[in-house]
Amino acid sequence: MHIEHIAIWTNDIEKLKEFYIKYFGCEASARYENPRKRYSSYFLSFDGGARLEIMKREDITASRIGEMTGLAHFSIAVGSDDTVDKLTQKMENDGVIIDSWPRTTGDGYYESVVLDPDNNKVEIMSAQVSDYPDSHETGIIDKNIPVVIFSGDSFHANMVKNLLENEGIVAYITNEIVGTALPWHIAPGGFGAIKVTVASGDYERAKIIVGEFENKLNE
Repeated sequence: MHIEHIAIWTNDIEKLKEFYIKYFGCEASARYENPRKRYSSYFLSFDGGARLEIMKREDITASRIGEMTGLAHFSIAVGSDDTVDKLTQKMENDGVIIDSWPRTTGDGYYESVVLDPDNNKVEIMSAQVSDYPDSHETGIIDKNIPVVIFSGDSFHANMVKNLLENEGIVAYITNEIVGTALPWHIAPGGFGAIKVTVASGDYERAKIIVGEFENKLNE
């Protein structure tokens, strides 16, 4: 048995269709119309056979905001860590809301999370579980997996490290000739990037601190 498709309601069926075609290369069926019910739908097919059904009906207009019971997110595998990075970067450049930047999660997956035009959470993940020890091999989530939380020049990286350590989060700085983990944060030209890493168990707390720091930099 396998999941054949997931269905979601939308207020703008054409906009949502184009979003998934543009970023995930799916193929759209012919548009189905039921004038009596004022209903329309598309099936969007992905490589591997899974499908997403997007549906519109005039009396269904409420939008999803925030977390709630029911479908939390769905995940699309894009093949590699590098593809996750590049696709997330492209979507940010296009104005797509990035809910979570690319990272290795505590259970060993490399992924980012974006919001589609209807605020559905879409997990963009590489096809395989990370080589780090994780819950799939040991039954225990390793909370000490190193995760990149920031990448940039030496001055800002040290500021981030100090902010994290002031909050009791152990942080490490590493120097790379070319930064590839988070290419939208690397130093100008892409060379000499300084990365700040934390344990995956501290990632969520660290993300809030780094997010506030970056917001202040952009003010």
